[in-house]
Amino acid sequence: MAGTLTLAGLGLTAAGGQDVRVAGLAMDSRQVQPGFLFAALPGTGGHGAAHAAEARRRGAVAVLTDAEGMRIAGPELEGLPVILAEDARAAFARACALWFGPSPETVVAVTGTNGKTSVASFCRQIWTVLGLKAISVGTVGIEGAFEATLRHTTPDPVTLHRLLAEARRAGVTHAAMEASSHGLDQRRLDGIIPAAAGFTNLSQDHLDYHRDMESYFEAKLRLFNALLPPESVAVVNLDDAWGPRVAAIVQARGQELIGVGSGESARLQLLDRRFDATGQELRFAWQGTVRQIRLDLIGGFQAANALVAAGLCIGAGEEPGAVFAALGRLSTVRGRMQLVARRGNGASVFVDYAHTPGCGGDGPARPAPPCDGADRRHHRGGGRPRPGQTPPDGRRGCAPCRSGDRHRRQPPQRRSRRDPGRRPGRRARGGRRCHRDRRSGRGDPARGGCARPRRCAADLRQGA
Repeated sequence: MAGTLTLAGLGLTAAGGQDVRVAGLAMDSRQVQPGFLFAALPGTGGHGAAHAAEARRRGAVAVLTDAEGMRIAGPELEGLPVILAEDARAAFARACALWFGPSPETVVAVTGTNGKTSVASFCRQIWTVLGLKAISVGTVGIEGAFEATLRHTTPDPVTLHRLLAEARRAGVTHAAMEASSHGLDQRRLDGIIPAAAGFTNLSQDHLDYHRDMESYFEAKLRLFNALLPPESVAVVNLDDAWGPRVAAIVQARGQELIGVGSGESARLQLLDRRFDATGQELRFAWQGTVRQIRLDLIGGFQAANALVAAGLCIGAGEEPGAVFAALGRLSTVRGRMQLVARRGNGASVFVDYAHTPGCGGDGPARPAPPCDGADRRHHRGGGRPRPGQTPPDGRRGCAPCRSGDRHRRQPPQRRSRRDPGRRPGRRARGGRRCHRDRRSGRGDPARGGCARPRRCAADLRQGA
């Protein structure tokens, strides 16, 4: 991180050609210090330009904003160098990259509704097995050769670029990042140049933020059509309904495509898999050569996640044989179909932060025999359910029990009523039950309000 940089050194040009040296960057007026550049950016709850006066009082020497910001704070900005940008968020993120300095030399990013955390972690684990200093960045924080906690899956650009630069100075050479739709839409990752980018899947999520599924998909596509250079590699799960569309866009841009899936068109083709109580055996082909490995990972979906991670590592320059050999050493990601206990009756207890309609259907039921009533899943939904998600959640498992731990002004009875056919304490369609939370089961996932705790097989908690 430089001591000071000019606006030109940050890739910015102020109106009238004014240039000043800045001593720091902030997008929160409360964090502005004397000599800082203040980024007055549009937000979901208001515009940062409304706080331009406070930023100036705190010592801001320049302001970056958009046309709407100028309209809001015009008089407050008089006499200050103002950088007017059509896409102020992107300009600020790129300025952050220049301010904090280089990221690890090899960066890959993965987007999709489900699987991002697992894929990023698997990439880090593969690189570590290969003797490289690597990190993963996402929902569970920064893990690996450099560690830090994060408030968001994709942090704001100041935090993100600062931590990536610190990781590089600590000797980290490889980083795998989760690219959330919010992070992509809000340009938090701009300024990062990935060597490879991955797409896992797309299902209903975040429709409280995006207008519809098509808008949600367009946000995900920014990873490929705005951040991934034309000469880089895209790894796409072709088995997902949205995968072929991503692949077509990737190929139209001239990027190298590594398709993952069970179809003939996949370069990394899943041929067969066999499940047991502790994992699965995979047969797959890489460009026609058949290989077989064992994954000590529960859940059929983890096969796709592991192969997408392998594709990303190969796309970033690693030797395929070494990457595939490392797959057998992957371990479960915290909170992702994580086996936490085995009960006295033999039932397995898993923790999985699944909260979308695409989650949960390929989880604990997969390694076990066909469902005979012993597959009871305890769904604990945190906070207010997102539109359209609660009913699909309730259809998972043979006999799910539902409860919540953070109702946030919504009574548990109302949450239960949103789940078709399932009311607290009353038998519903298919012999299923739904139980109100006693708000006493934070410790043991099999005691959070379920009437038959010994039969619970999974704790599917809603992630933040």
